[in-house]
Amino acid sequence: MNRKQIKRIKSKIREIASQIHRDLLIKGHKHGKKISHPNHTRPVYHYQCNGCDGWFLPNEIEVDHIEEVGDFVVIGPKSHTRYGDCSIENLDIWFSRLFCDVSNLQRLCERCHSKKTADYNKGTHVARESTIKYYENGGNLL
Repeated sequence: MNRKQIKRIKSKIREIASQIHRDLLIKGHKHGKKISHPNHTRPVYHYQCNGCDGWFLPNEIEVDHIEEVGDFVVIGPKSHTRYGDCSIENLDIWFSRLFCDVSNLQRLCERCHSKKTADYNKGTHVARESTIKYYENGGNLL
C-alpha cells in the first residue's frame, strides 16, 4: 500500500471508532438530564461537557480520548506513486489506543474539543518524537 491508501484506511477506521464510542457515551446511555427545548415538543436529553461544564444537545457533544490516540509510524517512500509500498509499525498499539476502554473517553462540546485538539497539535512534533523513543525502548516508558 502507498501512503495515500493508508491515509484513507486510517480515516475510515477512525470514523468507525468514533461511531462506536458515540454509541457508548451518548446514544446508549441516558447520563444526561432532560431539559425542555423550544424546538422539541418534549424534554430532550442534554449532556454535560467535561471541559466547560456546559449542557449541550447530543449533536453538539463530541467524544474525546483523554489520553490521545496518537499516530502510527508509516515506513516507506513519501511519494504517492503506485510503486511506493509502505509498511506500518506499532499498528496494534494504535488500535488498542483507538478502541480503548470507556474510562479513557470523555464528552466535550465542539469548542472544547477543538481547543484540546489544537493544543495537542501544537506539540505534535514533540509527541511523535516521544512516541518513537517509546517504541525504540521496547514499549517501556522512559
